[in-house]
Amino acid sequence: MSEQGKRRREGCMAAALVLALLLGCLLLYGPVMDAVRDPSALRDWVEAHRAAGRAAMVALMAVQVVLAFLPGEPVEIAAGYAFGAAEGLLLCLLGSSLGCALAAGAARRFGRRAVERFFPPERIEELPFMRSPAKQMATVFLLYLIPGTPKDLFNYAIGLTRLPLPRTIALTAVARIPSIVTSTLGGSALGTRRMALAVGVLAVTGALSLAGLLAYRAMCRRDGR
Repeated sequence: MSEQGKRRREGCMAAALVLALLLGCLLLYGPVMDAVRDPSALRDWVEAHRAAGRAAMVALMAVQVVLAFLPGEPVEIAAGYAFGAAEGLLLCLLGSSLGCALAAGAARRFGRRAVERFFPPERIEELPFMRSPAKQMATVFLLYLIPGTPKDLFNYAIGLTRLPLPRTIALTAVARIPSIVTSTLGGSALGTRRMALAVGVLAVTGALSLAGLLAYRAMCRRDGR
């Protein structure tokens, strides 16, 4: 195939990916946000449907990861409210790992041009693990471990590296545990009406996320020198 033909094929694949994600946004944005706005209704539905409810929670988390503009914390809080801190954590980890696999796999399949349809090239270039290939795995783990970092971008960007995806996604799941467990613990406290604990946990979560975001920006500036 000629170079022009390859570029045309890549362009068509990127356009197909964009259209698929836009369609997903249109179809799923409403149901996702309804579940987040009214977690008590989600819990009632879960109690009525058992296994299907848990599968739906995993799917909901995966959708949130793939549709990167959706915030993750409200979904995690809803999971804690509906399932409790421990089970909510497990379901969120399964869903986020599935979503990460889909995002990274799509990026690896369709290439950087497709990812740049959603994220500016400069945001991809500034990622620390894109700048230091010798320490990519350790850097990816650290960035997923820090709360408040743009993991929606990371999920796609790791597909642009040469890192082995199964091992990398398993590592990111471990790194996600601290940030997810604080959200599910807060949601569980809300569900059992322990309001002081809920407010305390969510306040600490917000403070850690802000601190993590500032640390990440400082890291990007340092590595960009």
